[in-house]
Amino acid sequence: MNLNRRHFLFGSAAATALAGCSTAKIGRRELKPGEKLNFAMIGVGIQGRSDMMPFVKSDKINVVAVCDVDKERAADAKKRIDEGQKNTNCRIVADFREIIKDPTIDIVGIATPDHWHAYIAVEAMKHGKDVYCEKPLTF
Repeated sequence: MNLNRRHFLFGSAAATALAGCSTAKIGRRELKPGEKLNFAMIGVGIQGRSDMMPFVKSDKINVVAVCDVDKERAADAKKRIDEGQKNTNCRIVADFREIIKDPTIDIVGIATPDHWHAYIAVEAMKHGKDVYCEKPLTF
């Protein structure tokens, strides 16, 4: 086979893609009949608060955690969620890695500054989470 630059780059890209596919640490958890999906919001600034409201109002989803480094924003988001869901099950988390490692969380919504989107999304998917993230995903 004639190895030229194009073949090398294509082979390298394919190998990288396949290696990335095998890094998932856990799969999706099985839901019991009638069980709601657990959702966590990472980043609850202006965009994050507006993004999470449809999830709060859904009868198929429990918003179980909010994650933000700003304690006031996180407390405000928790208050809104508790009022919307009429319970106090939502918890506040400061480190997104705690959300990602939690096996009971099924979906994460990411509304962090743009340069964090891709890293958090990839790590969440490696841990079997579904991801809701708006563009721009990253620069």
